Amino acid sequence: MNKKIPFYDLYGEPFIRQEPGAVHVEDIAYRSSELKWEISPHRHNKLVQIVIVFNNSWAARLDEREYQLNGDWGVIIPAGVVHGFHFKPRTQGFVISIDDSFLVSNYGETSLNQLLLKPLTVEFENAARLVHLKHYIELLMYEINYNELGAPIAVEQLLKLILLNIFRQKKHYSFGK
Repeated sequence: MNKKIPFYDLYGEPFIRQEPGAVHVEDIAYRSSELKWEISPHRHNKLVQIVIVFNNSWAARLDEREYQLNGDWGVIIPAGVVHGFHFKPRTQGFVISIDDSFLVSNYGETSLNQLLLKPLTVEFENAARLVHLKHYIELLMYEINYNELGAPIAVEQLLKLILLNIFRQKKHYSFGK
């Protein structure tokens, strides 16, 4: 591929240095709707992302592979991996962005950290796990946005629960390992 792939912190925001250990969560529609639901190929230097889409069809590109996903899926994008997406209008889901320094300092070399080292797609066919995952993400958004007493502890624990949920689901339904 001869075309130069841009590096971003968050999509469309080149290197807006945040404090180390930053975690960001946003609704997929926040950026995607403005861009006609098309996120062009790009990469993040020190940012791991988890994209979760609920009950929809979408395309995910991870490096040179393209995945056509339908239903409830999660996609893990390690730092440096070229990725892009095509979502159907009004897609519901979240993008969780995690500065890799947060992962190193909080997870070391645990199996949850290992989950974030390679691109991965995971289908959520277990309804209970999906309900829990949505709840954890909503709680994570709350903790990040309202920064109450003990928020950093809550953010760390909620990220662990989200990763554990994905790890458990990965054992049952995934491809693109």
